[in-house]
Amino acid sequence: LISLFFAWYKFKEKQRVALKLEAQNTIINQQKIELEKANSNKQKLFSIVAHDLVNPFNAILGYTKLLNEDYESFEDKERKEFINIIDKYATNNYDLTKTLLDWAKIQQQGITVHKENLNCKEVVTTAINPFLILADKKEIQVTLDIKENITVKADNNMMQTVIGNLFVNAVKFTPKKGEINLTITKLKNGTIQLEIEDNGIGMSQKQLNNLFDITKVNTLKGTDNEKGNGLGLVLCKELMNMQSGTLNFISTLHKGSKAIITV
Repeated sequence: LISLFFAWYKFKEKQRVALKLEAQNTIINQQKIELEKANSNKQKLFSIVAHDLVNPFNAILGYTKLLNEDYESFEDKERKEFINIIDKYATNNYDLTKTLLDWAKIQQQGITVHKENLNCKEVVTTAINPFLILADKKEIQVTLDIKENITVKADNNMMQTVIGNLFVNAVKFTPKKGEINLTITKLKNGTIQLEIEDNGIGMSQKQLNNLFDITKVNTLKGTDNEKGNGLGLVLCKELMNMQSGTLNFISTLHKGSKAIITV
């Protein structure tokens, strides 16, 4: 009996050690995956900074140098053209820098969620108003189907960022005289769903699969050669996750896309 008890004890001890080692290996493998993902993210960020953030400064510095050294040799029309180009590159760099900083804050857990009751129509209107000029420039018809009394409990700043980014994205990939429709629905479970639908160039299934993977986002030009880097959608996804919300896309190539957020 003593021998049997001793053998049983040794077997249980080995089993306990094996389970402990298995749990430790699982943790180590998970940490390895997270480390590889972090390194991959850093490489992508360095690529964005090196290419999309630094390169435009070459153009900015080139045009400012021309204006500084040979201002009198250019006509007013040429000077205005140079200034417009400088403004375009400076604006793009500002937007990218802001997006990078917001994303970095999330990674360092520097952003906290402050939920409050918000009027949906006010949130959407405030978010898209600064960018309506972009839609007007392309003669895009923007339609809002949002009832006055629908409210949502969410972080105002985060929702402004998400909706603004998604609207700009829709404008970017919608052709001239196209359409963008924004619709809010209150689902049976009390969840609020916002859809931003366009009749633009759409996306392939491969693009949809890689949409929120920072290591695979690509710089795509819009229908009017607007520049982008794809990082904005990654940021939107993370901001919605922080609010226990969702962000998904439905799209058909050459037929348009629909961004769907719920919170």
